[in-house]
Amino acid sequence: MKPSIVQTITRRAFLERLAISTTTLAFVGCQRLDRQASPGTDFRLALISDIHIPADRTNGSRGFNPWENLRRTVPDLVAARPDGVVICGDVARLEGKIEDYREVLALIEPVAAVAPVYIGLGNHDDSANFSSVFKNQPGYHPSVPGKHITVVEHAVVRVIVLDSLLYANKVA
Repeated sequence: MKPSIVQTITRRAFLERLAISTTTLAFVGCQRLDRQASPGTDFRLALISDIHIPADRTNGSRGFNPWENLRRTVPDLVAARPDGVVICGDVARLEGKIEDYREVLALIEPVAAVAPVYIGLGNHDDSANFSSVFKNQPGYHPSVPGKHITVVEHAVVRVIVLDSLLYANKVA
């Protein structure tokens, strides 16, 4: 029997591979392909996603502790000194409680001291609760009813962080 060239993997394995690839690219940095570019036009952006931070630091799922994972990642982000950090969706653990966002804010404080942190919301987030904790977000925020959109302008790139939230704690 001829082997299939298509490999099926689980959703979790796909997401793990995607996270590893994205993190690698983020730490390598985004640079202009034009090697003649003037100084200051490089743009290094770190991307993390689905951090699912709970108010309860011991709250985990499937053998993972999201709070601890982010705590261990923060020094690497600080050391990398990116031009910005994007957190894509599912910032809070399940329902986007105010206490969850307070923990996120405290955890990313060292990162925010060295680079702007741009945050997108996902299906485990709550826009109102998020906004009550994260009052002064960097970037431009166009007015889109019911959405938290962030636009990051740079000389070489425009990054648009979209809000995929339809309703909290439900998969659409």
